[in-house]
Amino acid sequence: MTMQMMDAFGVTAELIRDPLTQDPKQIIIPQGHYEGQRYAIEPDASSATYFQALAAIHPGSKIKIQGLGRRSLQGDVGFAEVLQRMGAKAILTSDSIEITGSDSLQGIDVDMSAMPDAAMTLAVVALFADGRTTIRGLHTLRVKETDRLAALQTELTKLGATATIESDSLTIDSPIKIRPAEIATYDDHRMAMSFAIAGTRSPGVTIKNIECVNKTYPDYFPDLRQATGVA
Repeated sequence: MTMQMMDAFGVTAELIRDPLTQDPKQIIIPQGHYEGQRYAIEPDASSATYFQALAAIHPGSKIKIQGLGRRSLQGDVGFAEVLQRMGAKAILTSDSIEITGSDSLQGIDVDMSAMPDAAMTLAVVALFADGRTTIRGLHTLRVKETDRLAALQTELTKLGATATIESDSLTIDSPIKIRPAEIATYDDHRMAMSFAIAGTRSPGVTIKNIECVNKTYPDYFPDLRQATGVA
């Protein structure tokens, strides 16, 4: 993303990869100067996943996010297509995403290594999907604010799901009915924001230590209440 933004402002960096592994090895930045221009700042795609998930799990609900679409630099914009695979209706334009909820979401098998933060949102959506959901490519979740992979397993289990970890994958079998539970956040903003989505459809889900969202999205809960129409 940084290199693409540099290019947009007139400085084109070169990425050198290892010829055997193709892993990034070196970035060469030429001498030059940036050229000022009008530039639209994209909404945060990771934060947008929660509201896409909100619409997806509520049949008939619809949300449209402006300024974020197919031309986005952010990997998490691909979350809309994951929801579409599960049965939600997704319309993506160059600069907007629209999600309409379905009454028949289906579990999927998906590699989320390119958008691991969105994998946490997906794990909560899986609670409302028929069948099994397997989320792969989650090795980086173990080294975030907490061991997010273990935290997801613990908190999904509280809600009645069967959650199994195997290597860097998480498999979720949704419960017949979600149980009321207090969700620990581990002082992790994404745990709070993800599991709050479950509470919009299932009574009795309580999120502890909600102040942890202040790290990235202080107005998350007011915005969530506004999106759901709750005063």
